[in-house]
Amino acid sequence: MMIDERKRRIASSFGAAVETYDLAAVLQRHAARRLADRIIRLRLPAGFRALEIGAGTGWLARRLCDRLGAGEWVISDLSPEMLERCRANLGAVSNTSFRCMDGEFPDIDGPFDLIFSNLTFQWFDDIRAAVPRLAGLLAPGGSLAFTTMTRDSAREWRRAHLRLGLQSGMAPYPSEAELQAMWPSNGRGNVRGEKVVRRHPNSRAFVHALKQTGAMVPARGHRPLSPSNLRRVMRELDVHGEFTVTYHIAYGVFTKDDA
Repeated sequence: MMIDERKRRIASSFGAAVETYDLAAVLQRHAARRLADRIIRLRLPAGFRALEIGAGTGWLARRLCDRLGAGEWVISDLSPEMLERCRANLGAVSNTSFRCMDGEFPDIDGPFDLIFSNLTFQWFDDIRAAVPRLAGLLAPGGSLAFTTMTRDSAREWRRAHLRLGLQSGMAPYPSEAELQAMWPSNGRGNVRGEKVVRRHPNSRAFVHALKQTGAMVPARGHRPLSPSNLRRVMRELDVHGEFTVTYHIAYGVFTKDDA
């Protein structure tokens, strides 16, 4: 698997979080439940073939395997450590294979009846190119179902930076309208948004939660803050003590036309 330095950092960050991820991934499990409900309502053929992008520790894969039953499951992640934990957590699920790969550039042949991913697409460098690339691996009638962060997520963190004349390392996520415009012409898709608010006792707890889930790698080209500037941002957030962080999550489902 050939990946560049930023992707290696992402893989390493999530790999380092493998022991703390399940406890800290509250937002991820919330989105996974909602995504699973959407996937379960899809029409999948008998003996379907499914691919997961960014499996993490396997929470979503386990939920879908239990609900959807027999099929061929290909489970992938960028982090070898996460993939091994996922393999252990899935245990004796039959007809399942595991693949360490960059989901933005999948080195695997289709077709798949289902491709799914939970809060992974925001780590892609170019989601606008990745969505049609992944949709190209679908079988006729197959579906791509995913969640991703959208514009204005973690606005409280971003605005604290701006008030100090600093730039946040969080990526410029697309809007729901921009996601809707990414669907290929050979099918139909929809995007639904949800606002999720999480409360933290202080900025240290917020940063610690990010570290525990591995979500610490900044956007490409971002120059990390100096320790003193990071402390300034954290003090800015702690002025009123406890604070909330607002996330905007998009649930996207695309279904390719039948042949």
